Amino acid sequence: GGHEFPYGRTKAEAERVLHALTTPAFAPTIVRPGLMPYGPGDRLASAGLLAAVTRGVPVLIDGGHALLSTAYIDNLVDGLLACLDHPSAPGETFHLADDVRVTWRDLVSTMADALGGAPPARSVPRWLAAPAAAALEAAWLMLRRPTPPPLTRYRIRTAISDLHFANAKAKRVLGWSPCIDLPAGLAATV
Repeated sequence: GGHEFPYGRTKAEAERVLHALTTPAFAPTIVRPGLMPYGPGDRLASAGLLAAVTRGVPVLIDGGHALLSTAYIDNLVDGLLACLDHPSAPGETFHLADDVRVTWRDLVSTMADALGGAPPARSVPRWLAAPAAAALEAAWLMLRRPTPPPLTRYRIRTAISDLHFANAKAKRVLGWSPCIDLPAGLAATV
């Protein structure tokens, strides 16, 4: 997503502050979940995407070839518990992401399978998505809408940038391993 957006900037700044405050008496564990945490009851990360796939709305940008990492809720909670319990966790940073290298197209196709429908055949070109997102953001701001618009420049950036995080350190140090794969996780979410 890049640090030009407030969300990424504030997360990076929070990590810098924690590192600066780290002492032998205060050694926080930093956890970076996969880009898309999801699971049953999720109302944020996957709900809108699942609804769009159900309606057959084109949700892919530039073909959906960028990589992302997911974090199924049970896998994420197991990783968080490992961070709490493992003596080597304090002072460390871990990516708690699922064991999958998945593109947005793969993700949406797996969602369509879980929903019993057809995967999306079309995608929105970047040249069209970017100005549409800027216009939607301006309109939402002008209308003082409390929820974000369906398309934002940040969402476009995450959809066209490779944002895959390896979980090798968490596996090696914590002995943690995600147990639920993407098809099973999405089937449970659906």
